[in-house]
Amino acid sequence: MKNLKRLLIVLSVGIGIAGYFFYAELTTTSITVYHTNDVHGHIETSAVLSNFLKLQKKPFVLLDAGDIFQGTPEGDLTNGEVVVKIMNELGYDAMVVGNHELDKGQKQLKKLIEMANFSVLGANVVDKRTRQKVIWLEPYYIKEIYGVKIGVLGLTTSAMPYLTMPEVRRGLEFQREVDAAKKYIPELKQKADLIIALTHTGLSKDSEDDVFLAENTDGLDIIIGAHTHSFLEKPINVKNSMIVQAGCYGKCVGKLDLKIRNKKIVSKKYELISLNKKKFGEDEELKKIIEKLTSAISAKMDSIVGSSSQNLSRSATDGSGEIPLGNWQTDVFRKITNSDIAFQNAGGIRADLPEGKLTMRHIYELAPFGNTIFTMKLTGGQLKEILEKSVSGKFGMLQVSGLKFKYDKSRKEGDRVVEIAVGNKPLNLKKYYKIATNSFVAKGGDDFNIFKQGKEIRDTGIIDRDAQLLFVKKYSPLKAQLEGRMVNITKE
Repeated sequence: MKNLKRLLIVLSVGIGIAGYFFYAELTTTSITVYHTNDVHGHIETSAVLSNFLKLQKKPFVLLDAGDIFQGTPEGDLTNGEVVVKIMNELGYDAMVVGNHELDKGQKQLKKLIEMANFSVLGANVVDKRTRQKVIWLEPYYIKEIYGVKIGVLGLTTSAMPYLTMPEVRRGLEFQREVDAAKKYIPELKQKADLIIALTHTGLSKDSEDDVFLAENTDGLDIIIGAHTHSFLEKPINVKNSMIVQAGCYGKCVGKLDLKIRNKKIVSKKYELISLNKKKFGEDEELKKIIEKLTSAISAKMDSIVGSSSQNLSRSATDGSGEIPLGNWQTDVFRKITNSDIAFQNAGGIRADLPEGKLTMRHIYELAPFGNTIFTMKLTGGQLKEILEKSVSGKFGMLQVSGLKFKYDKSRKEGDRVVEIAVGNKPLNLKKYYKIATNSFVAKGGDDFNIFKQGKEIRDTGIIDRDAQLLFVKKYSPLKAQLEGRMVNITKE
């Protein structure tokens, strides 16, 4: 009799537990959020993304965290319009403006917003005159799936004054992301069951980044980021917020699976998915739309923008490492920023410029990355250290403007540069000089980390390709030659 009672108790408990989990499963809602960022005009993967999304059987949210068009002919030469049309075809729900959305000016950005079938967000973009959020951007977006209301708060980078030209941001202010978040979170809590911050701020230890936002706010369940092109295969968890970011150039899409019970998130699962054409195929219909929309680009890319009086090769020929084309590029950087000295990594010179007519395509092939020009101040001692690393041969020779130097590779590494002159005066090791270089080098590319130690580091927002295009148009025919900026005195 006792054993029977025990068995009945065990069965009752088991049934109760099973019933609880069955009930919990019935009352749990699964919601998926997909996101992209920093596509920069690389719409060639859109047909793959479309096929991928068609495999999803349940409703979802599709978001983009900004910088949608700058960086490719398809994006730049259509002023972003082709990219917005493709995003409409893909069914995006919302995006936040990135710093490069302002590259073509506020008038064009407003046109893109009118074209968009999705919400364009910017809660911290303020009209200087009214001191209120600009009326042409929405602060947030709300979508309801299975009775669950998902709030998406859009925050762009408050560093916009350092990332854009003055004329394109005239009349605008960009509030601190954390201040705007604190303003809108209480309002969103009244309207939404969960809150996603869609940010174009990035991950950087030197600024108020997404981690800082998570640490200094309450109520953000998810932070979907951008700007730093970070491929986060694993999310960053800070307090109760999960931070994710999906790299750049349309290479990946982020997938966030949320389980909701009683209007609360009970689990979060994240995956970074590579948009592999072999794996997912392409949406043939969308592919045809893309081809139709971009057919006119070829004609524009073949338009003549200037000329060169000689063939300008990207290869060094005299054993010094100096490249005439590198001299021309660094001169452009130095002059457009009014700097003392400019640097360009040889690996960033991606094509030759032929003698004769130059087309837009030549300029894009020469500088395809869309790097921006950075300025900073470095001491003469730091400059010498940079040149020593350059002549070590480990990471390629930096091209230079504004200085000349001699080096002897037979000497001990770190003591090979024997003479440096800036503007025909000996280098002053203690003096600060204004330096210009591309964003890749400025951020420590090719192991030139000393650039990150500079003072007054500033991203001018000027795209290196645009600067070179300007000089081609104004100063053709181009001329460049070896000038003894680098002299190898190593004895055989």
